[in-house]
Amino acid sequence: KATVSVLYWLLAMPSATEVFSQSCLQRGMKKPSSAAKKIFEGENNLEDLEEVELDDVYIGNRGIMALLDVIEKAPNFRKIGLSAQKIYNTDLSPDSIKGNEIVDRVVDVAQTHPTITSLDLSGNPLSNFAGRKLLHLANSNERVCPHASQCLQIVGITLDDTRIDIDLIDHIASKCDKNLKVFAPPIIICIRSSGRNR
Repeated sequence: KATVSVLYWLLAMPSATEVFSQSCLQRGMKKPSSAAKKIFEGENNLEDLEEVELDDVYIGNRGIMALLDVIEKAPNFRKIGLSAQKIYNTDLSPDSIKGNEIVDRVVDVAQTHPTITSLDLSGNPLSNFAGRKLLHLANSNERVCPHASQCLQIVGITLDDTRIDIDLIDHIASKCDKNLKVFAPPIIICIRSSGRNR
């Protein structure tokens, strides 16, 4: 009976594409583009989904929020990859989703998901306001997921080609170094930018 229950649960679980499409509708998008749907072609089963690389597929702020909804429901997800998505800290359109909302949501998902180990926000024009939120994430010594003792604690944060001051990136990295020395687990690893950010 237990095997049948597990099989029923797996069959009843929606696919990543279904969750993404539904979330897009809930967030005011008519439907995701065909290019956006292709990001799940490699693995469409939520149970097995561990990583999504957008690979220059631009999905916009609403699309990112929908993707984060998928990630939140994928129990074994490892890496949030949102490089080069034009995540802005401000947006002049009154009904748009602001870049700060994206960063808040990314941090929230990273703090509460039990298996996420890394984030890539490189290539986005994020400023120090977002950087300070990521510093808070780097400075968090305990995850707040439902079963904290079972949470993976290694988080890589990639910030290449952002507008975050190099001093703040170094501060984030120093917090990570301290965590690496003091907490094992939890360990939070931040990746310094390879070049000076402006």
